[in-house]
Amino acid sequence: MSDQYNGPAMAQQILRLQAAQHGMTLRDWFAGQAIQAVFAKNWEMFLDNTFQSPEEVPHEVARDAYAIADAMLAAREVKP
Repeated sequence: MSDQYNGPAMAQQILRLQAAQHGMTLRDWFAGQAIQAVFAKNWEMFLDNTFQSPEEVPHEVARDAYAIADAMLAAREVKP
């Protein structure tokens, strides 16, 4: 994946007198959007998950969200 497509998520004006703050990356933004969608649709599944310990659920969901974000970034590089 190219870093060209994983820049800052929000456009911002950078002034010479201020320290540059880039905030979250586009990857972070995509992952946050993906995790919201997953929880909005399947939140009961995470509460009643019998396949793993409750402590592991947030880590697995976060890994999945970043996998979705990586796929979204890769799709941006494909020409229509």
